[in-house]
Amino acid sequence: MGQNAAQSLNKTTGDTISISNQTFKIVGIYETGNFQEDRGIVMSLSELQNITGETGQVSLILVKAKNGTDATTLAKTIQQNYPGLTTSTSLSGHDRMNNGLEVINSGAWAVSLLAILVGGIVVIVTMMKAG
Repeated sequence: MGQNAAQSLNKTTGDTISISNQTFKIVGIYETGNFQEDRGIVMSLSELQNITGETGQVSLILVKAKNGTDATTLAKTIQQNYPGLTTSTSLSGHDRMNNGLEVINSGAWAVSLLAILVGGIVVIVTMMKAG
């Protein structure tokens, strides 16, 4: 389970999580530094396909080309060998989305800290008036 998901759900290694009426044991917490990935859960493909009822189907595959391999040529080769697939050689959209989600997460933390600060000031003012 990703670190952000674990924090959001207050889970740690050894705890269980219920997904689609099935219970899974958390065997580890990972951190990639990618906001979106760190909010996820990793499980075997067969287990995910069983949960979703999508046996034998995959919606996304990420491929990393070896150093020196032309990404465009690799994408064309994949499309030639698997005509039903669509390929993309750019992850810039994913990077922009990840950056945007990080900004939103930072904003949420800022609002939370501001709320704590204001609450503390209200308590202090109330105590001063009472004293």
